[in-house]
Amino acid sequence: MCVISKVMKRIMSRKVCDHLRLINILSPDQHGFFSKRSTCTNLLKCYNDWLLSIQSRKQTTVIYVNFSKAFDVVSHAKLFTRLHSYGI
Repeated sequence: MCVISKVMKRIMSRKVCDHLRLINILSPDQHGFFSKRSTCTNLLKCYNDWLLSIQSRKQTTVIYVNFSKAFDVVSHAKLFTRLHSYGI
């Protein structure tokens, strides 16, 4: 990807995330696309939650879902409608 495209992608990503935070759409547990939050910090938080649950003798179920190809099959019309409803 050329440098200009990378810069534009970063600007757009930051603007969208700021807007979604402003209208309170994003969960505080969101880890992707935020500085100082990654899949690693997400896994550490999950691991801690699981340990606390197990230590308090609560039943714990873990489900893994792979969304890596989700955007390859999403309806663009529905995606644009949803984004528009969020003011984007």
